[in-house]
Amino acid sequence: MKQKIVFLRPGKLGDLIVATPFFSQLKKIFPKVHISVVCSPYNKVVIKHNPFVDEIKVVNFHSLFAVLGLIRWIKKQQFDWVIDLIPGVSRTSTIINRMVRSKKTRIAGMHKAHTGKFFDITTENHGLHIIDRNKLLIESVMQCKFTESISAEIHVLPEHRHAAKHILAGIEKNKIVIGINCSAGELERQWDRGNYHRLLELLHEKYKNIHTVLFSVNEQQKWAVDFSHEFKNTTALPAVDLFTVVAVMQQLSMFFSPDTSLIHIASGNGYPVVGLYCTDGENLVRWRAYADLTKELIACKTNSVNEISPEAAFSAIEEMMSIIQKKSAGISD
Repeated sequence: MKQKIVFLRPGKLGDLIVATPFFSQLKKIFPKVHISVVCSPYNKVVIKHNPFVDEIKVVNFHSLFAVLGLIRWIKKQQFDWVIDLIPGVSRTSTIINRMVRSKKTRIAGMHKAHTGKFFDITTENHGLHIIDRNKLLIESVMQCKFTESISAEIHVLPEHRHAAKHILAGIEKNKIVIGINCSAGELERQWDRGNYHRLLELLHEKYKNIHTVLFSVNEQQKWAVDFSHEFKNTTALPAVDLFTVVAVMQQLSMFFSPDTSLIHIASGNGYPVVGLYCTDGENLVRWRAYADLTKELIACKTNSVNEISPEAAFSAIEEMMSIIQKKSAGISD
């Protein structure tokens, strides 16, 4: 019997990136399942080339007209399950779920508190990463177990790999390639230019076998270009589409970044990730890098990552470099 399920996941890029591991795994366990994803105009790009998503529905959740249209669409589609991946109480998603719930269409969500009475299945998974929370919710709904490793999946096309190869063509063989993200979406997450400059100084003074690739958008693009002119073995990534960025990131040996969606993309590549965070506690647990080798640097006293020094960041990267070099030499701890 073919099941039809729809995931609700509007929001930013990272919100949908952390849901991507489950589309392919569901198809492996349930080959006949039909997967639809309701996303926002901001994060729809994440699943643009995903072969395991059968249908993408883009909805502006801030528009009453669009939400009413979504409700009509869900009712017409006759889904077996609506899986709400918004981790918490959302008035909009609660209204949607109440309106579409029926004997045919059941509803599931997480951390729904007093609105849980409007759901058929709810989970409370505090103290876990958001990917693990998604995993437990979907397993509860589908009555299955995901046994394969879980990591973010953004599918790129051959032309994106070709573009990435061209961008990285000047990098010498046998270099350890460190990606450094110079941009953050919010002011409190944005590390100052001087901090990046000092970090690059420290890295290139100590390591002769590295090449740094600088990721940036907006005003930080000029920083990256200036740094690439000043520091040997440094490449400033030009303005390219998300999929070319992903293809470049797949070629790295390590990634350093403030708390952005790129951390979630990097986490799926199997290399060390060092992140700068201006939050601690439950929010950090939920949204930190989901990788085997991670290092979190946290601004504990202020609400700005600029509390974290370049020296502290360098020390964290040194720790990860030691692991990379030991692996390259075939040395185990």
